[in-house]
Amino acid sequence: SPTMNAGGIAAWKKAPGDAIAAGDVVAEIETDKATVDLEAQDDGFLAKILVPEGAQDIPCGTPIAYIVEDEEALKQDFDAISADGGAAPPPPDASPAPVASDPAPAASAAAPAASYPPHSTLDLPKLSPTMSVGAVAAWKMAEGDAIAPGDVVAEIETDKATVDYEAQDDAFLAKILVPAGTADVPVGTPIAIVVEDADSIAAFKDYVHGAEHAAPAPAPAPASESAPATPPP
Repeated sequence: SPTMNAGGIAAWKKAPGDAIAAGDVVAEIETDKATVDLEAQDDGFLAKILVPEGAQDIPCGTPIAYIVEDEEALKQDFDAISADGGAAPPPPDASPAPVASDPAPAASAAAPAASYPPHSTLDLPKLSPTMSVGAVAAWKMAEGDAIAPGDVVAEIETDKATVDYEAQDDAFLAKILVPAGTADVPVGTPIAIVVEDADSIAAFKDYVHGAEHAAPAPAPAPASESAPATPPP
């Protein structure tokens, strides 16, 4: 959620050595609003748990586990690796599994402009270590709809799977910026605008992202006076 800066590990659903498939629930994460599933976005193997079950006040972005692609890599020494990097660097083929800034993607605050009510953007999330672009497969909410925590707002296609984009806060969907079916959307791109007050929805009917921060167009230069025509002799 926009206000979340730390979370907790409510439960681990996988143990070190377990195979993980895309879509598997690896852990349950406590946010400032709810307990949500942390789903795997890639196939792999859980090599090491860095943050134990029950741990609280974990800063967003902290690595909580290591995942490897190859089962043979589980034989490497992961005992020397801790959540803060430990005494040894991670093996080269291990990818850290961070606490997602939100286990379900978060809305990032947009600076309100004088012409618009306070609002936030829903950004295309980074759902796997290799993901740089994604697609909006479908919108599950329409402009004007009320959104509650846990509601599926959209379906996002990653380079591995299609996953649900779940809301973390109560809000209203004011404007869809990226239509369903759009592919190759860079991670972090705003895809929708949400507001807290239903009365604010109408203000975003013709909203264009970035326009509220754009510098005004320069005024046209005044036309120069033309010299009067001289009649022919």
